[in-house]
Amino acid sequence: MALSQEEREKIYLEEKARRESPALSNGTALLLSGLAILGLAGIFYLSNKLEEKQVSIDDLRKAYPGLSPDEQE
Repeated sequence: MALSQEEREKIYLEEKARRESPALSNGTALLLSGLAILGLAGIFYLSNKLEEKQVSIDDLRKAYPGLSPDEQE
């Protein structure tokens, strides 16, 4: 099947445009991966910072003021 010069040029230009415009450029992919890494680092930092606090008897007294001294132990 023979193609005319215009058809060959049209196919060439379409293929060239498709190859020159990737879905994500290298800079965008790098930026997104950097943000993902920073987000994970932030989550780990916060999880270590907000460790579970031990509950003391004083905390229980403040939360439940009606406890008798016998129930406090």
